[in-house]
Amino acid sequence: MVKVHEEEDADLIWRTIDVISPSVAHAFYHTSYDEFHRLMLFENGSYFTYNECEGRCEHLESSRQTGIRIPSIGASDAREKYMINLFAMGSNDNAVIYLFRPPDDAMLTSYPSVVIEGDDLSINCSCSSNSLPSASRPNVLMLYTWFRDSVELDPSALPIRHSFPESDQSLLLISDTDRADTGSYKCIGYENGSRLQSEESDTYVLDVLCTYKCTQTFGLRFYNDCLDTPGTAFITGDSEVVENENITLTCSTSDLGNPEGNYTWITPNGDTHLGDTLTVISLSIEEDEGEYECYVENHERGASDEHTLTVYYNPTIERDLPSIKTVYNTDESFSVSCSFRARPEADVIWMRKDGSPLPSNVFLVTTTTEVVGKYALTTARVGWSEADIEARRGQGGMMMCEASNEVREAVQSVTMDLRIYFSPYDLGITPESPVVELKEGNDLTERICSAICEPSCSFSWHFGSEDGPLISNSSRLDSMENVDRQRNGSYYCKAWNGIGTVPHVVFDLIVYYGPKILSFTSSPPDGSIFENDDANFSCSVDTRPGANIQLLGPEGLAKSVENETGLWHTLHGVTCMNSGTYSCWSNNSKTGLSDESTVIIKVKCAPSVLATFPEDRMHNASTGGSVSFSVDVLAYPAPEFQWRRILSNGSAVNLPSEDSDNRTTLTINKVKIEEYGNYYVSAYNSIGRWEDVLFQLVQADYSASIDVSLIGGIIGALLFMVIIIIGIIVFVVRSGGFKSACQRIRRTLSFSPAIPRASTEVDNIEMKSDEKQPHSSILRPGRSNNLNQCGSTQVKLPEIFSSRVVSRSPLRTDTLFSWEEIRSLPISEFGQRREFILQTIKPGIESKRNIARLFMNGITETAEECKKEGYYYLNVDIPIYDVTKRGSNVSECESFSEDNVLLLFEKHKAPLSEYLGRFALDDIDENNLRNVIVGIANGLSTIHQAGALMYKLTAESVLIADDNNIWIPKLSGFSTEQMVNERISNDYWTRKSQENKVKHCMEADVRDLGTLYLEILAVDEPYFKITDLRKQIPQGHLPEKPEKCTDEIYDIMRRCWAINPRDRPTAQRVAEEIGSLDRMINSCSLDNGIRSPFNLGDVECFESES
Repeated sequence: MVKVHEEEDADLIWRTIDVISPSVAHAFYHTSYDEFHRLMLFENGSYFTYNECEGRCEHLESSRQTGIRIPSIGASDAREKYMINLFAMGSNDNAVIYLFRPPDDAMLTSYPSVVIEGDDLSINCSCSSNSLPSASRPNVLMLYTWFRDSVELDPSALPIRHSFPESDQSLLLISDTDRADTGSYKCIGYENGSRLQSEESDTYVLDVLCTYKCTQTFGLRFYNDCLDTPGTAFITGDSEVVENENITLTCSTSDLGNPEGNYTWITPNGDTHLGDTLTVISLSIEEDEGEYECYVENHERGASDEHTLTVYYNPTIERDLPSIKTVYNTDESFSVSCSFRARPEADVIWMRKDGSPLPSNVFLVTTTTEVVGKYALTTARVGWSEADIEARRGQGGMMMCEASNEVREAVQSVTMDLRIYFSPYDLGITPESPVVELKEGNDLTERICSAICEPSCSFSWHFGSEDGPLISNSSRLDSMENVDRQRNGSYYCKAWNGIGTVPHVVFDLIVYYGPKILSFTSSPPDGSIFENDDANFSCSVDTRPGANIQLLGPEGLAKSVENETGLWHTLHGVTCMNSGTYSCWSNNSKTGLSDESTVIIKVKCAPSVLATFPEDRMHNASTGGSVSFSVDVLAYPAPEFQWRRILSNGSAVNLPSEDSDNRTTLTINKVKIEEYGNYYVSAYNSIGRWEDVLFQLVQADYSASIDVSLIGGIIGALLFMVIIIIGIIVFVVRSGGFKSACQRIRRTLSFSPAIPRASTEVDNIEMKSDEKQPHSSILRPGRSNNLNQCGSTQVKLPEIFSSRVVSRSPLRTDTLFSWEEIRSLPISEFGQRREFILQTIKPGIESKRNIARLFMNGITETAEECKKEGYYYLNVDIPIYDVTKRGSNVSECESFSEDNVLLLFEKHKAPLSEYLGRFALDDIDENNLRNVIVGIANGLSTIHQAGALMYKLTAESVLIADDNNIWIPKLSGFSTEQMVNERISNDYWTRKSQENKVKHCMEADVRDLGTLYLEILAVDEPYFKITDLRKQIPQGHLPEKPEKCTDEIYDIMRRCWAINPRDRPTAQRVAEEIGSLDRMINSCSLDNGIRSPFNLGDVECFESES
């Protein structure tokens, strides 16, 4: 028998002793072995289905079993007589498919009918099977499950006195009953193996009667004698509850009666419940509020008790708020409300999401209440107060209703997003700046336009005007990189939404640029200006804002204007002296930039004499000597010259000359007797001419005879000396003492004390005026004598060379080095008291080594030139030893490498920068300051006389020899013209000036001389760094006069800085002019702090009372 439930599969499997091979044919049948009842045939390893199995059943097989699977069993498949026939092994016909079906309802019967304490009670449960086929039902066992007071009885844990005598649990036996066994019993039935159960039986209520109230007569029981009415019931429990809560009421009595009565409850809606307790789940006002009654009843009903239950209702939302509410601030009909159902009545308020109340000046809240059944319905409505429409803007947001009747926690409505639509206002720009000032090329950070508006605003940016070109259609104005002048203007932001617009906001972008000189012209144009004409200058500048504009000419500043875009100036009655380079220089204080343009003006004029050589136009010459006469003229165009000699017979002979631009030179070689006499030169151009200029060539007279004229000259000289002595006495009295006067005389007559040479001899060198040679004869052969790239034409020796005899002091032995000292010399740091200078050739390109070697060879070569000419003792740092890569001396110097070239100098010297850093300007002795200022120019003139140049003229390259507190300046770092230019082109100190675009020259040294004076005298001025001055001065950007500087020295400095190199004085001229001055500085008090000559600090300077 195969037991299945409906729709399950049934597997019918037959087992055999022998192995069933695939070759064994067999078939499955139902009822009889014929083809009409055949279900499946298996042969040759395949199976075939027939009749009700066709296309449905499956074959099951293994080595010793075979079978058939019938899927989805239904009532038609529940039958007996399923058969198998193994053709070679036998057959079987006893298989059954048993289909479970729900049994009939269970039924209970009991004995005895009246149960008294101590009786045995039998309760029997039975039900019938409905499974198919019905003939197989007896073969299936029916089982039962019992319940006592709705709780299933566990056969393994039955209450005391309870038992199941039968294995199918169809009989429940309660032995020796007790009042405690009173209760209700039910049962259900089901077939073994089935999950289908019968319906529950009717409830059997067991009431066990008390024996003491029952009487027995002749063995009979009288039921009425056992009966007793229950006592009065009492109810306990809460009287007030909240809807949806649970409550339990308890009913009790002192006497349950006999038989014991049951507790019965009657609810407000009329329902009855049994039991001493009544639990109500999820109370409701409508169904559960009211009177509850309880009593105990057996054969009679005992006295009842009533209990009044009041149900409260926590507020619930009757009408909720919308999640979004949109209203215009101008809509006076605005109203929105919420309603809450509650018992008792709830208080309803409106508030924002954060709990703050709605502003009463904007919103008005009204509340109404109505009774609906047992509930109170409260409605709270919000609308506008009487505030103006402007006050409503921006007052929307997240808000809600809240209701509370103190029954439970307050209840809140849905949070409503109140969107009050209004036109934009408070339009602004971030960052907030009505005016933005930028330099051209700077970046403008982004700007954000914002406004308060609902719904959100649309934004746009416009350039130039409110309706100008659109540059952005969002609130963001993107940042601008490298802003140019085209971006200058006003930027407007507009905002609008569907409600309205708002007046625009604007910021002004001011882009500073320039200056750029658009044009700088002269009128009449160059070449058309004649003497006494008016010259007009026009300079137009493209700039924002207006620039400071200066017109500079050969004589300095001609005119300046501030905050302008142009300059116009007229020179009235120009002369040839007005010829030269004119500059228009403009500076924009906002951008810090400047620009410059130049024009060259040549005023047409007739020739006029500018200078002659000799100045007295007379040469005393011996026969066989050579002389030269020269004239410099002022003229444009360049004139033509004609030299003539007047013979003794009065006739004139034209002579050839060397002419160059505005200079003419007549040279007479190997003078003859007949060539003595008068010479005339004339010049003319298209404008005019001059009359003849007379020069005289006189034969030199060496006779020792003394004539009357000589005696008269001597007497005149003596008178002149008396006048000088009287002047000196007056000078002493006015200067405060003899000693001071002596110092002044010494300062005037001696530029520097003697410098010891590299020997111990005492030499006296006399330089007579008649032995002085022209500058051209001093320069060594093969050296460039004409530095015309810078405009230099002639340099004259200082008067000291020809005016007196100079005596050199004996060499002090402590100023020399022995070779033993040289071996152990340390390399001292620059800025301390310097013992020697070591020029080291650093590893690198061979050409750089050669340049350094040649440069120092140029130093020694220049020094030798000075020695030959007899003025080496002046303000020039002359080497006393020259250790080079010659001979065995180098190998003896163990401290020096093979690539070193060493120049040894005197001891006891330190750079000027150290002295300036050590002493305040007012603390420097007046004589020493004069020695330094005049000596620097003197030394530079000396170097130029030797045909050499300075590599760098700074406070570092000027050394101070301190001789008993007398400061003697010495210039170092010079070399030949060629090597200075070669070194400048190969290092990083190249000057950025107009003239050195071609080459360095004497005039560039003079310009640096003026800057060096500024370093010395401008220690308390807030100028930019001297390194910056060296870049600015060549462009014509001159600093103002330092407070300590006299007007005379500042005038010299300005001429040293002239843009046109030809307009600068020579170093000799500077020495002469400064040496003639009474004062070097203005008197004032300076702070005595340490100062750096290359970083001029802020030093207070006050005028002294004197």
